[in-house]
Amino acid sequence: MRLIRESRVRIGGSAKRDLEIAALRKKYVVQWNYGGKTKNSVPEAAAWLYVRVTIPGVGIVVEMRAPPDYPQIYTEVKCTQVVGVMGWTNKQLNTLKSVACNSGMVTTVTAMVQNIEEAIKSTTVPVDVSCDVSLLKTNEDN
Repeated sequence: MRLIRESRVRIGGSAKRDLEIAALRKKYVVQWNYGGKTKNSVPEAAAWLYVRVTIPGVGIVVEMRAPPDYPQIYTEVKCTQVVGVMGWTNKQLNTLKSVACNSGMVTTVTAMVQNIEEAIKSTTVPVDVSCDVSLLKTNEDN
């Protein structure tokens, strides 16, 4: 009986995970896979779910790790790395990562991305070099 119950919970979790990833893909660029064995990795690492979400327009990639049972009530999503392009400083990236990691127990990938987006909105979003107004004024003056 326990085996049947556990199987139902895992199948239901798999369906929830697929729905969440599909919903995230409507707004973000999402990559996900289960880890593989690498040199010096722990055996359990092959079972972890790794998710990378690119937030378009601001140049931020959030890398997360979740247990293989994700999205169960007892699972927690960990932010492993926040990568920035388009002018983000290390200080800003560290702030974004600390907001993501220190926001309490985050149980879904969607909640983690929302935490990062809120932190981005509270900072000054860097301007892409091609849109820098000071460069345009310099070129107009010449």
